[in-house]
Amino acid sequence: MTNIYKTNTGGFIFHTIINNIENADARDFFFKHETSKREMIMTKIYQLKEGIITNSIQQTIKNDVCCQVEQFITSLEKEPLPPQIEDILNKTLKKKEQKELLNGLEISKEQFAGIFLQGCQKGYKYSFYRYEKKNKKYDEKKLPQLIHLKDDNTVEHIGNTTLSDGQMKEIVNSKNTIIAQLLDNGTHWHCFCQNLNGIQGKESGIFGSKPHIHYISDSFGISKEQLIERIKNVDYPSTPVHIILTNNGLNN
Repeated sequence: MTNIYKTNTGGFIFHTIINNIENADARDFFFKHETSKREMIMTKIYQLKEGIITNSIQQTIKNDVCCQVEQFITSLEKEPLPPQIEDILNKTLKKKEQKELLNGLEISKEQFAGIFLQGCQKGYKYSFYRYEKKNKKYDEKKLPQLIHLKDDNTVEHIGNTTLSDGQMKEIVNSKNTIIAQLLDNGTHWHCFCQNLNGIQGKESGIFGSKPHIHYISDSFGISKEQLIERIKNVDYPSTPVHIILTNNGLNN
């Protein structure tokens, strides 16, 4: 789902949230999400330039976007994965072995996306979960439509609000969001989890201080059902495995 917000300076912010899904084909899921997002953005850009959009132009945009996304996904499917990732997807390993392979491993965001696409080629099904807990200190009715905390730590918001910039920063920084992506082949499952502190490198430990992803699997002594229930409660279990992201970003 992609929302478009007009800023106070006349610009636009495109905000995308991926809907939860279970036991899907990762390629099909990624393709539908990316084409929907890109088509909406390209349509808006064209409308701003031309003022009007015909059915013919809309179809041209759709065709172009489908072609772009197909090339993009194909490139991710061919993205070389670290041998450590190949090992956990192809072999039956114990927790200790997975920890030794993955803890401190560095991957790019392209490789991270490639894990799920290539995992499905190996017979895994893909699930995506996004849950969050908001700061209950502030009345929902007083919140703006959107709060954007910029890289320079300044705040931009869309919609009316009586909150100060400091209060809006607190809302953003105190929000606890978990994004978990699972691969499950019926015998083994692997979960890669992101949260804001982890992505920003604000956790303890040598690897916790770097942007990272948490990893847990069926070898860790927790069932998939128990894990998902904890994810829904924004209570991801502690794990000793941190995979370093070399070009970080919280997918949403």
